[in-house]
Amino acid sequence: MKISLLISIALVFFLPSLSAAQEPAEESLINGTRLLTVASANNPQTCMLMGMCYYYGLGIGQDIPQAIKWYTLGAESGHDGCMRELARLYRLGVLVPEDPRKAYHYMVQAFKAGNESAQLMLAWQLFTGEFVKQDRQLAFRLFTRAAQAGNEEAFFWVGNCYAHGLGVEKDVAVATEWWAAGAMKGSNNCKSALAYAYARGEGVTRDLALADYLLNSGIADGQHSMKLQKEMIHRALAVAPQPIDKLAELSAEACLDQHYYYSFAVEGQRETANKWLLRAAELGNPRAVGLLVGDLLLCAVPREEIERWLPALQRAAQADDPIALISCAGCYGDGLATKMDVVRASEYLLQYTRLAEDSSACFAIADAYMAGVFNGKPDIAQALVWLRRAADLGHDLAQEALPTIETLARSAQKSSSD
Repeated sequence: MKISLLISIALVFFLPSLSAAQEPAEESLINGTRLLTVASANNPQTCMLMGMCYYYGLGIGQDIPQAIKWYTLGAESGHDGCMRELARLYRLGVLVPEDPRKAYHYMVQAFKAGNESAQLMLAWQLFTGEFVKQDRQLAFRLFTRAAQAGNEEAFFWVGNCYAHGLGVEKDVAVATEWWAAGAMKGSNNCKSALAYAYARGEGVTRDLALADYLLNSGIADGQHSMKLQKEMIHRALAVAPQPIDKLAELSAEACLDQHYYYSFAVEGQRETANKWLLRAAELGNPRAVGLLVGDLLLCAVPREEIERWLPALQRAAQADDPIALISCAGCYGDGLATKMDVVRASEYLLQYTRLAEDSSACFAIADAYMAGVFNGKPDIAQALVWLRRAADLGHDLAQEALPTIETLARSAQKSSSD
C-alpha cells in the first residue's frame, strides 16, 4: 500500500513561477515600484513579474486584485506562466472566488502553450473528474506524456494507473517498471510504491532486502511516512499467523497485525490481508482506518465508497494517528474523496508535522503559506520557515527552491519596511 501520498495543495509549487522570472533577476523582484514605472501590458514577461510583485508584495504593496489583473493581461498576451497561475488561483478558490470554468479555461490554454505544470493539473482534473467530465484514459495519456518529458512524480501516477487498471489495462509488472524508473529519478513516491511491491512480491520477485533499501533511501530524504512503512513490514515478520476463520474473534489490534502478516510475511495473500484490514477498520483501529482510506484513494474507487469512511477517518485523525492524518489530507487535498478543500488538507498536514518531522509535509505547508491558505494572503516569511525545515530534512526540491524563496522573502521584507 502506498503510504506517502502525494498531497497536492496547489498542484503547482512556486518555483516554476519564478523560473520564468529570473530575467531581469533579483533586482526586478526587489524593486516592484521601479518595475511598475516601466511595466507594459503588451509585454507578457513583464505582466508575469508584475503579477508576482503584487501577489507576494515584492517591492510594492500586496494587492491580489492587481495581481489577477496583471496575470490576466499576460495570459491574454500568450504567457503560459500567467495562464497557469490563473488556473491555480481559480481552482483553489482561496484568495479569489472559486471558478471552475475559468480554472479549466486557463489550464487548457497553458497546456496548449506547452506548460508542463498545467499539463499535470489538467491530467489530475481529468483523472478525478473534479470539475470536468472524468476521462481517465486521457488522464493516463497526459501523465505518460509528462513522465516521458522527465517529470518524476508523473512516473508514480502512470505506475498507479497500471497497478489498478485506471485508464489503461491493469498490468502490475509494467507498473513496477514505471515506479523503478521514477525511483531512479529520485521520486520518493515511486520508491515507496516499489518498496511495497518488493515486500509483497507483486509484479516483481519478492525481495525484502531491496524493499528495505528503497525505504531507507526515502527515510534519508526525510520521509517519515516511509519510516512507518518500514515498521509495518518488520512488524509483519514478528506476527504469529491466524486463519481467516478467526476473523470475528480477534481484537482490532490483532486483526491489524494479521493484515501486516498476510501483506508482507507471505506472498500472494493480498485478498486475505484486505479482509483483516477491513475488519480492523470496522472495529475502529485508527491506523487501520488510515491505511484503508489511503488504499482506497490510490485505487480511485467511487467517491461514495470513500466518503462513508470519512467520519471514522476524522476520529482516527483526532486520535493523532499519523497515517490517518495523511489520509485525511489526501481526501481533502486531492479531490478524490470529497470536494477539494485545501484549507482542511493543510490543517491536517500541519497536525501531522507536530507528530513527525516529514520533509514532504513541510514542503506542502510551505506551499500552502505561499498560496495564502493559512493567513488569507501569501506569507513568504512563514513559507520560508517551512521550506528551510523541508530542506534541512533532505527534500531535494526544497533545497533547489530555497535560494529563490529567500530572494522573495528579502523583497517582501523590504517592501513592508518601506
